[in-house]
Amino acid sequence: LRQEGWRYDVVGANEDGTVGDDESGGGERDLADVNYALDSMINRAEFEYKGVVFSEMKGAYSDPEGLIDRISQTLLFPDNSYRFDSGGDPAVIPTLTREEFVSFYKKYYHPTNSRLFVAGDESDVYHALSQADRYMSPMGYNPESRKDSAIVYQKRTFHKPVFERRPYAAAPGEGDSGFMLCITWLLNTQPTTSMMQLAWIVLDSLLLGKPSSPLTKALEDSNLGESTIGGGLDDTLLQSTFSIGMKGLKKREDVNVLEGLIMNTLHKLDSDGFSEDDIASSMNTIEFSLREGGGGLRGMEIFLGALSQWNYDQSPREAIIYEDALKMLKDEIARTGSNLFQQMIRDTLISNNHRVSLELYPSANLEEEQLQDQKIQISTAQSRMSDGEYQNIIDEGIKLKQLQAMEETPEVIASNPSLSISDIDNTPVEYPIHVEDNFAKSGIQLVLHEVEPIQD
Repeated sequence: LRQEGWRYDVVGANEDGTVGDDESGGGERDLADVNYALDSMINRAEFEYKGVVFSEMKGAYSDPEGLIDRISQTLLFPDNSYRFDSGGDPAVIPTLTREEFVSFYKKYYHPTNSRLFVAGDESDVYHALSQADRYMSPMGYNPESRKDSAIVYQKRTFHKPVFERRPYAAAPGEGDSGFMLCITWLLNTQPTTSMMQLAWIVLDSLLLGKPSSPLTKALEDSNLGESTIGGGLDDTLLQSTFSIGMKGLKKREDVNVLEGLIMNTLHKLDSDGFSEDDIASSMNTIEFSLREGGGGLRGMEIFLGALSQWNYDQSPREAIIYEDALKMLKDEIARTGSNLFQQMIRDTLISNNHRVSLELYPSANLEEEQLQDQKIQISTAQSRMSDGEYQNIIDEGIKLKQLQAMEETPEVIASNPSLSISDIDNTPVEYPIHVEDNFAKSGIQLVLHEVEPIQD
């Protein structure tokens, strides 16, 4: 926790963590001496917060686009665990105690909550599963861990859309420009069918997929801001959301203009719909993506795709098998045309009050204000420390520095997995090739080789 989470660190401490000549922890102290006690209270070293995650999250919260996403999610999900930031709010991280940290870890970081995925040859898979079983089985099943990890569905509880204004730290001179607005909708309050999940992917493509897509084009042509933000559909959580907005708005008044533009564009699409060509183009793009994948490691793509259902105790297979859903969607489009997508816009975007319009405005003073609040927080905590508690922080800092500087023993280094050049099979893979000259009397030479098909 002290290294990876947060800790008090001495400002200006020596490289080994010591403070001056008298606070290295090596000398004898008579804590009963009143003069010494008073002197130590006055001359205590200044503390600051340190820690890997604390520093990472400070950086994350300094990014306005990341900040608007985090705040929007907190506001959109007031009644379930999505209102919390899984990475941790840097303003709150220093309240985490070691006891809370260890208790949370023991309860939730348990094999009961794990998802194991193995890709490779059949023998590799069975070997890996066997090894995992030997490691995990002795830990047993923890029903409490699973039960308390369940995420409840957020209901649509807003009687009217929520509008919030929050500051973000901006450089001096940016105080009169650089406004941001993002509107985020909660789409579903119960599990959706595979066909409707796919329909939302297609609608997202229709709205935002290309520069010529109507919602993208309306925002970009407005010249209200620098570029669009939000990213559209997010279906990685238990409940899907849809977000759209712009950054770099020049005037405060542009925020309301942009919100009106977004809603008016959706109303127009509800009225006019999409052309058959646009729908066919988006369908072809999505189908190609489903069949070909994203171009990364196929095993990881399957695993990450499965998690969108598997994490919530639904079938991982349903998340990666798309043929039936695709056929149903094609049949529905053939029957209703654009009406399917117009109805989705009407029901889940226009008529849906459970949405958040979040404005971020630049503040040149916010960073300094946050720093001063942090210093007051640290100073208050330090003033309440006894001499023993204060000295313990100094001593723990020295121990941490010693551990960080300690080199691993040869035995530990030798136990780390390693891969050498000789372990890699450099034999080229030979594929049987069939060559056909003047294919179909086209004058083209066709070269074919068989590949093993991907199994659903």
